[in-house]
Amino acid sequence: MSSNGRYFVKDGKPFFWLGDTQWELFRLFSLDDVKVVLENRKDKGFSVIQIMLTGVGDGTKPNLAGQTPWEENDPAVPHEPYFKNVDAMIRMGGENGLIFAIGVFHQLQTCYITFANARKYARWIANRYLDEPNII
Repeated sequence: MSSNGRYFVKDGKPFFWLGDTQWELFRLFSLDDVKVVLENRKDKGFSVIQIMLTGVGDGTKPNLAGQTPWEENDPAVPHEPYFKNVDAMIRMGGENGLIFAIGVFHQLQTCYITFANARKYARWIANRYLDEPNII
């Protein structure tokens, strides 16, 4: 945010948020397809891609490689292979100069993300992506 709180800044300059929603990018696309999608969005002038970390729905559906986001559907136990795939896609976004606005919780996930495990899951996500410069 700017020092006066009135606009976004990136590298010290005003930043225009032109967002595209790709809610299922991490789940329903291959790495090759993601490359094409992100290059297309960049070429069309988009600056932000809005994505759900585990896709739309209850969070238990696998990605194209058959990897689910959580072991035994427990958000307190993230499934590393799923998130390595997410990591690769985040890097692709950065290589294309795109910011990812990642939703980490979908309303249908309340049967899995609970008061008992939400803090651990949120902390894990925050620590994993702490140093990624293209995530908000």
